[in-house]
Amino acid sequence: MANTSCDAEDLIEDAKCLFCKIPTGMEMPVLISLACQIVNNGGGGGGGGDPQVFSGHYGGLTPATPIPAATVTSAVNYDLDFPFPMWKWDSVALAWTA
Repeated sequence: MANTSCDAEDLIEDAKCLFCKIPTGMEMPVLISLACQIVNNGGGGGGGGDPQVFSGHYGGLTPATPIPAATVTSAVNYDLDFPFPMWKWDSVALAWTA
């Protein structure tokens, strides 16, 4: 994971094949490991400028705008509900795009 790009476009592209790269049955351990890395190494989530990752149960609907929206410059948001859509933050339009 040390060579993983945090660019929003790269994250979205890599996520399209996330489960084809993780062996069956190892999905949860990988997610737990990533969560621990975020906690231990700082995952952003508040300050502007840094890539941010959001998630929630949106039921396929576009998620709410982050507050304050103007401080978010690079972010992705993924829905925890099937069909698990992802959005990229458009810092010009201040809106999520599919």
